[in-house]
This record gives sequence, structure tokens and C-alpha cells, in this order.
Amino acid sequence: MINYLNLLPLPVLDGGRILQRLAFTRWPLSDAVFSVIGALAMMAVAWWWNMHLLVGLGLVLLIGTKSRSSWRS
Repeated sequence: MINYLNLLPLPVLDGGRILQRLAFTRWPLSDAVFSVIGALAMMAVAWWWNMHLLVGLGLVLLIGTKSRSSWRS
């Protein structure tokens, strides 16, 4: 079951990394938008399930999205 969850298209999981390589290499802005939406979704679910450590991980992902985004000129 955990292996299937790892393939979800969230930025921190393997499914998100595969999706990033396949779909977002040509459009970096859409990569940043997808990363922000994925991190916010993960934070919302983690908050709902009282997993506060994952909320912190979502904040780290949001900070990492800003630093790795190449669409800024």
C-alpha cells in the first residue's frame, strides 16, 4: 500500500518527480504552480489528520519552490 502512495503526483513523492520530468521541463512556471498546489494540499490533509510534522514539511516545500524556481528572471 505504501508503494502505491509513493506514486501519487505530489512534489515530494516519486510520482511528483516523474510528473515533473515528463511534463514540466518545458514550462517552469507550471512546475512552480504545481509544486505550490501540491504542498498546500499536503499541508491541508496533514492538518486535517493532526500530523503537524507534515505541515512543517509542507512549509519547507513551499520555501524550496521559491528557491528552485527557474522562471524568475
